[in-house]
Amino acid sequence: MNKHFTIPIFIPELGCPFQCIFCNQRSITGTRQYPNAEDIESIIKNHLATIDKGSFIEIGFFGGNFTGIPKKIQEEYLNTANKYYEYKIIKGIRISTRPDYINDNILSFLKNNKITTIELGVQSLDDEVLYISKRGYKSSVVYNASERIKKYGFRLGHQIMIGLPGSTTEKEIKTAKDSLSLKPDDIRIYPLLVIKDTEIEREYIEGRYNPLSINEAVQRTKEVIKVFYGKTNIIRVGLHPSSDLQNKDFTVGPFHSSFRELVMTSLWKEVIIKIKDYFKNSNDLEIIISPKDYNNFIGYKKENKKILLENFKIKILKGEVKEGKVIIKSKKETKEFNLVD
Repeated sequence: MNKHFTIPIFIPELGCPFQCIFCNQRSITGTRQYPNAEDIESIIKNHLATIDKGSFIEIGFFGGNFTGIPKKIQEEYLNTANKYYEYKIIKGIRISTRPDYINDNILSFLKNNKITTIELGVQSLDDEVLYISKRGYKSSVVYNASERIKKYGFRLGHQIMIGLPGSTTEKEIKTAKDSLSLKPDDIRIYPLLVIKDTEIEREYIEGRYNPLSINEAVQRTKEVIKVFYGKTNIIRVGLHPSSDLQNKDFTVGPFHSSFRELVMTSLWKEVIIKIKDYFKNSNDLEIIISPKDYNNFIGYKKENKKILLENFKIKILKGEVKEGKVIIKSKKETKEFNLVD
């Protein structure tokens, strides 16, 4: 299977008239200048020079409200990207935008300019959470935009945020289920971080907002992943660790450079507890797992493996096992466990 690469082009704050309470796009994207056509050309060429031939390559416009940018600038950006699409150097172009900046005219324009994937900054599908977060739209707008995007034949992406003010684990699970009902092709899940020069930072300083701890964010994200796992493509969990985010622009919150690994470790730990309980009368276990799952099964800093070693003599083998499954063999029997039932 060919490796999948997305060449990221960040367009902070362009085209977005709103200032959500958590948003300072220049910090989140790790860039402080708007790219022009020459910048985009340079970014694409620099990335292509490092990507193996034969890989599945996309260009992605992230960070801002792409469809809110003046049409002339959109055309300039897409004309540059489309050169690589027409010569079959890349396989697709994806954009990130707001749900309330989607209509038939916009979708026709994007279709004519070879866009293949549209990611919506959904964040939540709970109207109260959207209101408190000052997103500027209700959940019905997300439903409408998603249905239109699918109707026009685009791949649909949803971006969901964990830990928004007014949100709960239950609301986030419901958001995930409601999102899944719209049949997104791609999902990104981010825990809310308190970024400098945002309204949420002022609320935090004044004691009106308490950010999630790492463990709380891991547990809540894990429950959301259970909804999506095996049903759609989870392409990112946690923000990319840009240097700005790790240093001067990040105030507080559940940031970890290996956040996805922490979440997947926690998911597999649930399976390991089941294995421990089921085979409590056994001594030796042979464990067969997909190479793709091996590191997460072992766990961050091998914490899951340590649990097994405290209870059994084990042999862990990478084998032809479907992703999300593990086969356990004792002297008496063989049993299969699923990551998500």
